[in-house]
Amino acid sequence: MWWLVTPEGHVLFSNGVTGIGPGGDLTGAGSRPYGDNVLARHGTVEAWRDATLVRLCDLGVATLAGWTNAALDLWQDLRAYPVSIGFYDTAPQVPGRPLGLNRPLRDFFDPSWPDAALAYARNSEPLARCAGDPWCYGAFVDNELPWGATTLSTGTHLDAYLSLPAGAPSKRALQDFLAARYAGDVAAFNADYGTELASFDGVQQLDRLTDCALVEPLGDDTCLKQESAARRANRMAFEAVVAERYARVVADAVRAAAPGVLNLGVRFFSIYTHPDVARAIVPYVDVVSLNDYDYGTVERPALFNLSGGPEFGYLFGTDAFTDLATLHELSGKPLLIGEWFYRVKRTDGASGALPPLFPQVESHEAQAVAYRGYTDRLLSLPYVIGYHWFQWVDQPFEGRRDGENQWIGVVDIHDDLRVPLADAMREVNAGLIERRLGLATR
Repeated sequence: MWWLVTPEGHVLFSNGVTGIGPGGDLTGAGSRPYGDNVLARHGTVEAWRDATLVRLCDLGVATLAGWTNAALDLWQDLRAYPVSIGFYDTAPQVPGRPLGLNRPLRDFFDPSWPDAALAYARNSEPLARCAGDPWCYGAFVDNELPWGATTLSTGTHLDAYLSLPAGAPSKRALQDFLAARYAGDVAAFNADYGTELASFDGVQQLDRLTDCALVEPLGDDTCLKQESAARRANRMAFEAVVAERYARVVADAVRAAAPGVLNLGVRFFSIYTHPDVARAIVPYVDVVSLNDYDYGTVERPALFNLSGGPEFGYLFGTDAFTDLATLHELSGKPLLIGEWFYRVKRTDGASGALPPLFPQVESHEAQAVAYRGYTDRLLSLPYVIGYHWFQWVDQPFEGRRDGENQWIGVVDIHDDLRVPLADAMREVNAGLIERRLGLATR
């Protein structure tokens, strides 16, 4: 049975909510509708904090969750909290990546990167705060990184590192991987890839190993899915090599800069997580965190197939719960759900709910039913130490800067409780600790 443990030795289950702050989301026009309404209603952010603390106590929400860094001064000594930091962007960008949209892939074997990661850790105010504050229960070190052929990137690190100049350290790492993968048999490599290399040194002269050009994230997957099973396996095995390098450097930086801080992991994007990548990362974290949305019977297959889940062997292809046991078994560590929600279909004339394909229900009453069902499943798993609803407040009618405009809040944009969801939270949280203690005695 796994628990977080307070400095006084008490057990703690982190039933948090993300983004509990007085500002709310920033719109594309630069306004903060929730923040404006908070000040109009409460007068000061301190008065909002006091009223919100009463609500959290009433709802039984024991901890803060991710995306709360900016409000931590308000919550000092009032609620346990994590910090959210990000090491991924401290590594040099691979030039030209991505080709179209979304997040650039990074050059993790660049010899300058470990020092840059360490400097970032030592200069991180949130990490230093966590190291010095017993109310901080750990640090998320990154969020939803592009490990594989996903909607988050163009191609994979194999493609990115091939695009580097000959002799670049990351391209050398890829060459070493391929030579080891084929046990030095360049003829077998040539047979799989249709190349005519005299030796693996020839990898340094290649700039691609695909039979078609990579385009944008939602388009390149067709190209990658057409590869042979051997090529796809190589691709994902190299992702694991890159992920291990990333996780080891980050863990060393956190340990050196903030010894004793619980490393809450990288918040895997569950539907695009490959077992090999998970195995590579989990030795370097204290907690395995993942954002585990309960995609529906339409959304899950669509997302899964977009990025080749059946071909690439990603976890979480069936539902939000089936492979949690697998992730615990391969790690031997506790799991923390960093984000989840069921959004309510908007009926106020907003231009659809963005992003598409996320879990959606028809009404606030249905949202409360879904909340009870999800928590019932999670609370039965002894290796889960917390789950964090995303998020405290609804997103604006206009959408936040990236267009997201979902009804997902515990409160609406006017700071009124979404009563069905609040009632469900109160009900579940009232018996949460006793239920978990009951699991421990079985």
